[in-house]
Amino acid sequence: MDNLYRFLSLFPKTVATDLAKLPDSLWREGEELRLRKGHSAILVSAGKEYTISGNMLGSIEQELLNDIINKFLNYSDYAHLEELKSGYVSLQGGHRAGFSGQAVLDNGKIKLIRNITSINIRLARDVVDCGTAILPHLFQPDHTFGNTVIVSPPGCGKTTLLRSLIRQLSEQGFTISVCDERSEISGAGPNGYSFDLGPRTDILTGCSKEEGMMLMLRTMGPQILAADEIGTDREIPILQRALHSGVKLLITLHGSDFSDILYSPLKSFLHDGDISRIIFLNCNPRRGTVSGIWKKESMEASP
Repeated sequence: MDNLYRFLSLFPKTVATDLAKLPDSLWREGEELRLRKGHSAILVSAGKEYTISGNMLGSIEQELLNDIINKFLNYSDYAHLEELKSGYVSLQGGHRAGFSGQAVLDNGKIKLIRNITSINIRLARDVVDCGTAILPHLFQPDHTFGNTVIVSPPGCGKTTLLRSLIRQLSEQGFTISVCDERSEISGAGPNGYSFDLGPRTDILTGCSKEEGMMLMLRTMGPQILAADEIGTDREIPILQRALHSGVKLLITLHGSDFSDILYSPLKSFLHDGDISRIIFLNCNPRRGTVSGIWKKESMEASP
């Protein structure tokens, strides 16, 4: 349970003491830890909610939320300004803490969030072999890797699967560039990377996917470009540039079914035939369930 102890070390000691009392079995399947002012903490594990009634977490006070946020930020708001604008902060180990409260605006845009009243921590878990059964499906009939999109609703395991596929492809000999905007894929932090992404993987953290993917294409010469949660029109020209340079894509997208891709920034890729594989995940019966694998050649062979 070394990962659990590292996770608990992110919190003030009083909070870590309460969290450590929970059974290890709940942490092994842990998905989210939710902290709300005036309410008990809730751990979501294997799709179920468990109320935490510890001394500090039975009815959470504002002072405790402030202590937790300050610990997450290492007592330096300035070092995390860009993340704070987006309402989250990346934590050592690949975890991510999102928060809500009072938005401070600057010219109509969120500058930061203060008076934080809710924190949602998404727990990262490394399932090393979860991509093993899927990996063979990502290769086309000519044995080349096909441009692949992993599609799932939030919290259904797309980042975990992406991480596993990156590692296994890297071990098979592919040079991969990973633009890890929120450090969730690699678990990057002050002490290095928490997750092994393979021997031929280069990782860039701390910048937007738009800037990061362009830099990696220019400098690292990847065979595969990997990124999590593609979601803006600004990212599409960089992905197109990668394709025109002969670089393959391994990316994820929020969604539930095929129609969500048709209404996403990736719709042009689908219409142009640039996507070769789509992996659909859901949480039924559990997180990371593969609900379907779409293959381009199967559609081409249909009457």
